[in-house]
Amino acid sequence: MLLTNEILNASKVIRYKKEDCEIYLVEKEGENYLIGIYQGKNTTYAKVTLSYAKWDCDNILYYPFGYFAFALNENELIEKIKVKIDELKRNVIR
Repeated sequence: MLLTNEILNASKVIRYKKEDCEIYLVEKEGENYLIGIYQGKNTTYAKVTLSYAKWDCDNILYYPFGYFAFALNENELIEKIKVKIDELKRNVIR
């Protein structure tokens, strides 16, 4: 999966490909988000959080704040990631 500025309507997207996941640092509307994308047995899932977590697959996954998104395909996951970013902005960032 490859998230881009255009897909997320973000000013900057930086991708780190790790062994266990893909990590994205996303700058959107003046806020920084950290997204970990993981491949499960039957689904692909993501954890969307603020950029306070350490940039490591396990740390993002177990960081106690943020939202999970689960999907059966990439397009569905991208749409859910967009929703989770909006929810974080609305519910956490003030």
